[in-house]
Amino acid sequence: MEGVRLLEATNNVTYWERFWAKICCCMFFRKRAKIHEQLFEGYYLDIETAMMPDNIIWHNMGVSWWEKLWRSCLLIIVGLTVLLLSIILSIQIQGYLNYLQERYVASDECPPRITKM
Repeated sequence: MEGVRLLEATNNVTYWERFWAKICCCMFFRKRAKIHEQLFEGYYLDIETAMMPDNIIWHNMGVSWWEKLWRSCLLIIVGLTVLLLSIILSIQIQGYLNYLQERYVASDECPPRITKM
């Protein structure tokens, strides 16, 4: 029942009320008792609502932070490599198109040996 009492006391008092009760002793006489009820072994509890079990990705629970970092770095390296290769390929294709246009596309001028009609 101690947990229920702390939860109810925490929901009734805001952070700023605790702050001003600590700074200025003459304020919040009525709530001061409630504020001191919130202390658990000398500290205020920060109580948050729990996540629903459906929102937790249970497959990732056994993965350490080092393994997550390693996977992220590997993913970034692979992504940058694919991006760099696509840029290089685009430049090579553009150069080959320029080469083909210079070599095979007919110009607007007639060769000097051919006379106009």
